[in-house]
Amino acid sequence: MNKLNKYIQWYIALLVIALFTGCNVLDVDPKDALGGKGFYQDDKDAFAVKTGLYNTLQSLVEEQMIFGELRADLISPARGAKHHRDYLEFMDNNVSAGNKFLDWTNYYTLINQCNDALESLPMVSGFDPDVNQMMYNHIYGEILWLRSWAYFSLVRNWGDVPFITKPVLSVNDAVAIAPTDENIILDQLEDDLMWASKHVFVNWGWGKGSRIDAMWNHETVNMCATIGLLADVLIYRDKFEEAWTQDVLLKILTKQQVNRDDPSTQEDWHNSFNLTGGNLDQGKEWFNVMFRYANERYKSSWREQGLVLAFDSENYGGGGGIYNEAHQLVWMTSNDKSAGGAYIVKPSEVAVRKWKLNVDEFRGEGYSYYIDKNERYTDTLIWKNVGIDPEGNMREPFQTYGNVNILRTAHLYLKGAEVANRLGHIGKAIELINECRLRVSLGAAPVNSSATIEEVEDAIMEERALELAFEGERWYDLVRIAKRRNDPNYLIDRVVDSVPASERDALRARLQLQALNGWKLPYGTNARQLNPKLN
Repeated sequence: MNKLNKYIQWYIALLVIALFTGCNVLDVDPKDALGGKGFYQDDKDAFAVKTGLYNTLQSLVEEQMIFGELRADLISPARGAKHHRDYLEFMDNNVSAGNKFLDWTNYYTLINQCNDALESLPMVSGFDPDVNQMMYNHIYGEILWLRSWAYFSLVRNWGDVPFITKPVLSVNDAVAIAPTDENIILDQLEDDLMWASKHVFVNWGWGKGSRIDAMWNHETVNMCATIGLLADVLIYRDKFEEAWTQDVLLKILTKQQVNRDDPSTQEDWHNSFNLTGGNLDQGKEWFNVMFRYANERYKSSWREQGLVLAFDSENYGGGGGIYNEAHQLVWMTSNDKSAGGAYIVKPSEVAVRKWKLNVDEFRGEGYSYYIDKNERYTDTLIWKNVGIDPEGNMREPFQTYGNVNILRTAHLYLKGAEVANRLGHIGKAIELINECRLRVSLGAAPVNSSATIEEVEDAIMEERALELAFEGERWYDLVRIAKRRNDPNYLIDRVVDSVPASERDALRARLQLQALNGWKLPYGTNARQLNPKLN
């Protein structure tokens, strides 16, 4: 075996590391790149290939929460926040360049691993093009998704960032590249995700001719995840027509059936996007990293989780205890010191009030948040991260059996409602909102077909707050709508109203100043030291 093949086989063991962070630029057309022989000899090999890349994605889950929630209006500092300055800076919307969360290392590690995978995959020995071309394209599409996810995360938070499409020797080499205009990056993401959406399987096991464990189908990128991320990118750019018509949202949200004999649409495509589908206990997971217990449900259905990233120290569901770690979100949100909880963040009064005003029994107290009355304090907890059930039972330390949400069905339904509304399909938008509300036994949204586009959009954003609180979406929702309406106060008023009166004037001034650059984060000190081209 020559050194190249040894290197490739060693890399394959880490391929998954690239796969869970979002690889993006399609430098090699997979249709023409199949030059070697495949590495998928059996299911165990396939699992080994994927595990590494998704482990890298795990390292970025905490940032999803910090960037997407701490700056918005649904989270407040908890008792332990005073000991954690870097978190407090986000909650104060006063992030300094030295904040540790501005470090890009994990993002570019994932991106570089994806680039390495894309370049190395065509050289892997063992592939038979006649047998494995579909599997090859599926894996290639997964890697593109992971790289795209990583780049989209960077763009949403920083705008222009270094853009690499080939592997480099170190992350420092990547960060030292001059930043690329975010629109150039997003153009490539659209192309890559569109390609991936046509080649990644709905059911991972389809291309092998046999089913693989059901959870595995949702712990890796599948077609539903690629369409969901593509929709997010298009909506971020206000490309409503493209999002609605290019097989991204229209077919899903109008419940059109597809050809089930087609491998790209096989395995219950329709129910994959159905809030109350018949699979997996009344709700279809399709790309998730959110905690999942047998009794952790909304009424009789799962939380429609999407791509699954598991954190587990036990042999739960046949996982063999391979993860052996508790989730960072438990550490951030738990008030149990004996279990390692730092209790840094808690639900804001604004968030709790939303569920109470809606009499939301299946997403409010005991589900999204919990009131913990102990001897010394009465603590309000983010229950999505630490709770097992509505009765107050918490997870055991390092036994989270957990998943953290990246994309899920209700998210896509409400994004679809956003698109339909902006295209003038107000009736369809309201229908989609109400489908989300109906499954948790709520009445119709307080809007009707005579409402204005902005009134319906307000109802969508309120529903997203009720549904997706603490899952890393709220800040981006507020920024997106404020920019779309050219109204900074849409965001500013909501965030300011969530803090004590004594802090509001100073916070308003900071947010007004930050609005001038679209509320992007500053480049971190380390990135600036490596790259003087960052300004």
